[in-house]
Amino acid sequence: MIDIYFHSNISLHNIDKQYKQQEKAQRHRDRLLIYLLIALLVALSGTVVYLRKQMIKLRVMRRKQALSNQQLAEANEQMKVANLKLQEALDEVGRTNEELQRTYSQLRMTDKMKEEYIARYLNRCRMYLDQLSDFRSTTLRLIKNRRYDDIAQSLQKALNAKTEQAQFYADFDAAFLTLFPNFVEAFNALLQPDYNIQVKKHGQLNTELRIYALIRLGIHDTSRIAHFLDYSTATVYNYRSKIRNKALCAPELFEQQVATL
Repeated sequence: MIDIYFHSNISLHNIDKQYKQQEKAQRHRDRLLIYLLIALLVALSGTVVYLRKQMIKLRVMRRKQALSNQQLAEANEQMKVANLKLQEALDEVGRTNEELQRTYSQLRMTDKMKEEYIARYLNRCRMYLDQLSDFRSTTLRLIKNRRYDDIAQSLQKALNAKTEQAQFYADFDAAFLTLFPNFVEAFNALLQPDYNIQVKKHGQLNTELRIYALIRLGIHDTSRIAHFLDYSTATVYNYRSKIRNKALCAPELFEQQVATL
């Protein structure tokens, strides 16, 4: 009986000891679990804080990126406007250069025309002086020999207006065609094909071409053209109207095109 009681006490003691050991072990595991949970909570909190900071940084970066994109878009737009203005400026420079080239060409042509007509004017004057000297010598000789009938014939021959006018036309035609050798072809290109002008002789102009040759030289006034060519103003007006009505373009634009040939 005593042995049974003793062994029972030992068993209870061992059970209690084991229970305490298990309880201790359980508390240890619980503490470890709590520490682990605390560590996980700390890590999770740190992660949350880190992620939050990263999200804040990301939002800031996105705002900065959006602002940069907006500034870049504005800069691109400004660059487009600047490029457009630059292109317009270059186009304007190009047009100005073309205008300067045309002006320079016109000035060169004007100088060339002046030189050509001055040379022919001087040559014409020299020819008249020579003719006048010959006429004077002939007249004095006839007066000295009392050949008065021959004097009258000499005067009539020397003062032949038709011959002088024909010579004047020939000089004008030669001078003008020297400056504008393709004028007749270019002029006909402005007319309807059925109304092209055919000159009778190479290097010679007819009445219509002489009128428009003067217009090409910058003389547009009908009365001045009539005086220059020894025609009536009505004749010049009729010729101009007739030719304008044969033009390919609108009649009111024809003489502007002739001035650019």
